[in-house]
Amino acid sequence: MARERFSEDDYKATVLEPKLERLNYPHRDINFCTRGSSNRFRTWSGDHDPDYIFWFQGKPILDVEAKPRESQFDREAFPQATFHARNFVSPGTTEVQTIPYILCAAGERMEMFRAVPTETSIDIHFERLPRLLSWQELIQQVQATLRPATVQQVSQTTLGLDALAHTFDEIYQVLSGASSKVGKNPDEILMKLNDILLQTVQGVELEKIQALSNLSKRAINRLSTPLFRYPLHEIKSNHLAYAYRKFVTQFFQGKSAAFNGMDIGRYLTPSEIIDFMVKLSDPQPDERIIDFACGSGGFVGAVAFHVAQSHSSDSFLQNNLFACDVDPFAVSTTKTFLQLLLSLSPDANLNIFRKNGLVSGKIHLWEERDLTNVLQPRSFDLVISNPPAGDVYQIGADEKVREVFPLSFPGRKLQNGPLFVVRAIQLAKIGGGICLIIPDGILANEKLQYVRDFIDQNCEVRLVVSLPRVFPNVPSKMSILFMERVPHPKPKQRRFMAKVREKDEVTGEEPTLESELTSILQEYQAKI
Repeated sequence: MARERFSEDDYKATVLEPKLERLNYPHRDINFCTRGSSNRFRTWSGDHDPDYIFWFQGKPILDVEAKPRESQFDREAFPQATFHARNFVSPGTTEVQTIPYILCAAGERMEMFRAVPTETSIDIHFERLPRLLSWQELIQQVQATLRPATVQQVSQTTLGLDALAHTFDEIYQVLSGASSKVGKNPDEILMKLNDILLQTVQGVELEKIQALSNLSKRAINRLSTPLFRYPLHEIKSNHLAYAYRKFVTQFFQGKSAAFNGMDIGRYLTPSEIIDFMVKLSDPQPDERIIDFACGSGGFVGAVAFHVAQSHSSDSFLQNNLFACDVDPFAVSTTKTFLQLLLSLSPDANLNIFRKNGLVSGKIHLWEERDLTNVLQPRSFDLVISNPPAGDVYQIGADEKVREVFPLSFPGRKLQNGPLFVVRAIQLAKIGGGICLIIPDGILANEKLQYVRDFIDQNCEVRLVVSLPRVFPNVPSKMSILFMERVPHPKPKQRRFMAKVREKDEVTGEEPTLESELTSILQEYQAKI
């Protein structure tokens, strides 16, 4: 067809925009539609310019991506649109806003999709709509979910879950105003919010919440409006957990109040990477699993949810799933996330501890307990984590840490990367898996050859995936390291090496993190 030879601009002018006009989309009105460079935002893969962003009440509601050839739909238009929708940052802000609808046009093919929470994870996927919505129909759907009135509307699109996340933020603001009863720093306030949120989900009455939280009558009255806006116990557990995780993102910016504002590497791992690592490791209900630097609980939740899809999670949670972190805020957040995700009671028996994961015994006054009997060498089937990547270990009790690490002799600096890699190997059983996110220096720095020697003496490396710079404010480039502890490693191991591409060398297009990791997993599984 002659249309196949159109440039992208010609295609937009002669095919796409007439279609938008027939559907009454105000694509020429800058109050409702911005185009190209006006939409520019930056991610780990560089600058991005969505073709068209449609807005309503100050929120981006539709991303439109256009390509002149139909063959470009699956390869370019759809991946671009989903990437933009997942990662869009409005001009002048730093907040990632999920765009709830996308329209992909390529040649004669035009389709519309809606972002909805998945049923098997805490992520979202894009559900194809039976037809293109008109502007009026789109606005009607958006209005119903911007301030959802029912549980169904909350879960209908990511807009509803965003509204739920904003409700959590309202609760946080009320508690901030009651700081004399709650605490003065954001971590203390959020930990109080966690307690109140779990009580509400369990149906605890407001009077009892007031007694348990030690809040004033005035504060509890202000709290009641956002707290009971939606019947939280009726919302699907993974949808509730998705909204909670979106809300707590703002608190994971590296620093911890418990350590006087020191940067202890408190950052969220992208859900696409968590999903990849859990699928790669394939945890089973009879396996003993630990995340020894659990942060927000992303890995713990994903592992538990993975197991819960086919088995009862009760026994697994009580006997086989373990997590710890030095940060009390992280421990509270992990427990809350897991309890929301699996609809657990606030007093559920969870093996999540405030503990320095590098040492089994109690070496700090603030540690909850001695875990020597729990964190025994060679006792875990899987160690999975994104441990701190900072250069220097700064948590204290250095001499106690040195005592248990064969590589840390006098004169050698204690570094987080090497410490956590060696610790993972110590904890893993023979035949156990180790799946970590590590600084690239572990794999390439000449000064860290001793770490690679220790790996080769104890493990066989199965897969290394080089990641783009997906962690903001982290200077090191990172990789996923997947290996198995074995009694007698082969001298020459066959290793699968992969890299997440930031740009397709043939088309020049930027693939999504999800699509790249999915392809790597499929290729790896086909070769093992």
